[in-house]
Amino acid sequence: SDSHAGLVEAARKQFQGVAWQRCQVHLLRNLLSHTPSRHRAEVARYAQRIFQAHDSAEARTHLAAFVTRFAKSAPKTVAGLEEGFEDALSVIVLPEKYRKRLRTTHRQERLNEEIRRR
Repeated sequence: SDSHAGLVEAARKQFQGVAWQRCQVHLLRNLLSHTPSRHRAEVARYAQRIFQAHDSAEARTHLAAFVTRFAKSAPKTVAGLEEGFEDALSVIVLPEKYRKRLRTTHRQERLNEEIRRR
């Protein structure tokens, strides 16, 4: 889900021991909204490398490269990614066949849309 503090707290209380996955698409959109326009395409490419890493070590390597590259030109973007990094990559410990489905909230949003429509 997204990073709503009340929702995170409620889920952790009710579903103890369950991993929390922040929607990578929404995190990326938030990051890009704080990124200077001339760097947006490059930030998106770097972030995708992080999100599509095969394991945690590779993701951290890409994060370090991201921080080095954008620390001066987009400090708010760097701070946002560092803050959301762990929550956005909770699925990295799962088999790859599950990651694509679980890394975003698209399925849940689509279900909610259908419920509202009816």
